[in-house]
Amino acid sequence: MAKKVSFDLCENLLPDTKLIYENSNSKDIRKLQNVLIKVIQEQLTKRQSEIMLMYFFEKKNITHISNELNLNKSTVSRSLHASLKKLNQILRYYL
Repeated sequence: MAKKVSFDLCENLLPDTKLIYENSNSKDIRKLQNVLIKVIQEQLTKRQSEIMLMYFFEKKNITHISNELNLNKSTVSRSLHASLKKLNQILRYYL
């Protein structure tokens, strides 16, 4: 069963969104949140999505994630970095 993603603060994921939060209304923020959710669900691999959810929403550290998923810590770190890079590239068009 897939986890539902709900974002209260996109700025935790993407530092560039901080300016949007300071200069936008709630409609713009909701749009950004919806785009971010859609990108995570549709543009990232299953593993990348899982690692993103565990790291940012379940507040698990890289060591804990690597143990839970039986992956090397460097694999988790690289996957997290690649996910954030992809999110930044895609969301740039929406910002």
